[in-house]
Amino acid sequence: MNVPDPPDPNGKPRRLPTLEVVAELAGVSRATVSRVVNGSSKVSPEVHAAVTRAISELGYVPNRAARTLVTRRTDTVVLIMHEGTETVFEDPFFANVLRGVNAALSTTDLQLVLLHARGEQQRERAQRYVCNGHVDGALLISMHGNDPMPVEVEQIGPGAWVGEVVMTSEMTPFLIAAQARGCRVQVGADMLFEQIPLYLDYFGFPSTTPEHLRRLAADGDSSSA
Repeated sequence: MNVPDPPDPNGKPRRLPTLEVVAELAGVSRATVSRVVNGSSKVSPEVHAAVTRAISELGYVPNRAARTLVTRRTDTVVLIMHEGTETVFEDPFFANVLRGVNAALSTTDLQLVLLHARGEQQRERAQRYVCNGHVDGALLISMHGNDPMPVEVEQIGPGAWVGEVVMTSEMTPFLIAAQARGCRVQVGADMLFEQIPLYLDYFGFPSTTPEHLRRLAADGDSSSA
């Protein structure tokens, strides 16, 4: 379906600016404008400033679908909660999680999508959504011991980053299978060390560093050996 161009002040249809129009005003090529729009670092500061001024002056808005085809990024992160709707919106813990994730994303161009995965039908929907390329990353919250993973390992692309939600320092079968597919992996305990400082900062408590937590864990393991 074609979306009509917005009218100009005289009521006549006005065409939306294209990459070619932006390039002409900035005095650069269409390819250069495309690189600026897609966040490429292969553009000089002067050219970047000229293109940015032209975009602002013309009111150019990038075509999101076309940008996704070029960059293979959706600028979207999905938060998958393994709880029912009532629990998510009544338990203050989940409200704090949502606020924390939203605060972390507020300084980026990433959008947040919330999905529930409590029950087979919801898990299948979440799996389709993630595996069909709608998101750049997925966060799993409140998984229970008998919950199946919402995404099969065979459907994770090689090169993806996979963090375990089971808080153990050992490689789990899930991580071993993901690593065999060429994925970068992180054990659950190490991911927890990365998250704790963020939680402390968010709630206003004195913070620490992941490296300090790792040293404490290592000292504890050696003293108990």
